[in-house]
Amino acid sequence: MFVEKCPRSAGLRDAKGRTFLHAAVEKNKVNTVRYACSWRKPLLAWILNMQDRKGNTALHLAVKDGNVVMFRVLFGNKHVNLSLTNAEGRTPRDIAQYNIRPSFHDVLDPEDSIHKVLKLARAARGVSRQDHFDENYDNVHGLKSDDYETKELEMLKDSTQAQSIGSVLIATVMFGAMFALPGGYSADDHNHGGTPTLAGTYAFHAFMIANALAFIGSTIATLGFIFAGSAKFSLVRRKRHFRGATAYLGNSIMALTIAFALRVYTVLSPVGQKTAILISVMSPSVVLYYYGDFWVNWLLFAKPLLVRKGSIWALLTGIGLLLGNIFMVSWPLAENKSPVPVARHLSVPVMQPVLAIRY
Repeated sequence: MFVEKCPRSAGLRDAKGRTFLHAAVEKNKVNTVRYACSWRKPLLAWILNMQDRKGNTALHLAVKDGNVVMFRVLFGNKHVNLSLTNAEGRTPRDIAQYNIRPSFHDVLDPEDSIHKVLKLARAARGVSRQDHFDENYDNVHGLKSDDYETKELEMLKDSTQAQSIGSVLIATVMFGAMFALPGGYSADDHNHGGTPTLAGTYAFHAFMIANALAFIGSTIATLGFIFAGSAKFSLVRRKRHFRGATAYLGNSIMALTIAFALRVYTVLSPVGQKTAILISVMSPSVVLYYYGDFWVNWLLFAKPLLVRKGSIWALLTGIGLLLGNIFMVSWPLAENKSPVPVARHLSVPVMQPVLAIRY
C-alpha cells in the first residue's frame, strides 16, 4: 500500500542502511522479494541494487544465507547486478565460494549450486588477490585450527562406513548373478557343454557386460572405502580414495539397474515380451531417483538462466545435460557387432535396447 501510494517510500532505509528488500531477505519473506522483483513492478527496479552500510545488496544477503529460493527470485530479474562489491570487496560470487565447504560437500548443495549458477552467468569476482582469498577462506572454515583434522576424520569415518555397505552388497549380488545365468547351461552332451544356453543373443551379452561392470565398479568402490578408512594413509590420500570410491559406486548402481532389466528381458521375452518390456520400462525409476536432485535443481534455475542467458543458450545447455545423462546411464550397453550365432531354440527375436552405444 505504501509503494502504491508513494513509490519513493520503497527507498526508505533503517539505521543499518537497509531497505525493505534487505529486511525481507533476512526474514525469509519470499513473497515480498518476489513482489519487488516482479516484472509487473518495473518502478521498483531502482531499489534492487541498493546497498546497506556494509555494502551488501539483497543478493549478497541471499547468497550469504545459502537461500536458493530467495536467490532464484533475485537472480531471475535482469535489473539485479551480479557483480557489485560490498565493503569487504566481495561480490556475490565470492561469498558463494566462501560458503562451499572445503570437503565432504555435494555438487547439489545450495552453496555449490548458487556458485555454479553465478559462474554460468559470468558474474565477476572481487578485487582480492587469490592468495588473500585463499587465506580468508582458510580462516572462515578454520582449516588451520587444531580440531579441524579431527572433525574431518570423524566425517570421513561415518561416510565410509555407510557407503561401504552398499558397495559390498552390490559386489555380492553381481558375483552370484554371474554364475546363476538366465536360461541355465547346456547339457554335457552338447557341442559346447556347460556353456550358457542363451549365448548368442544381444540381450544376454549386454547383460554379461553390465553385470561385469557393476561387479568391477562395486569392488573398486569397496577397495576405495577400505583405503579411505585406513589410518595408515594421510588425510589427503584418504579423501582422494573416498571421492574415487563414491564415483565408482554411482556407476555400479547404474550398471546394476541395467543388468537387472536385461536379465528379466532375456528370460521373459520369448514367452512374455509385453511383461518383459514393462519391467524394463519400470527399471529406470532407480536411475530417475539417482538423478532426481540434479534435474530438480536445474529445473529450479531454468527460468532465471533463460532470462539471463537467452533461449538459445538455455536450449543448448539443456540438450547437453540430457545427452550427458543418457550417456552416463547407457554406457554399459555396449553393442556387440561380432558375428555371434543366435540361439536356435529362441523363436522370438530379442529386441535390442534403444540406448545402445558402440564400442
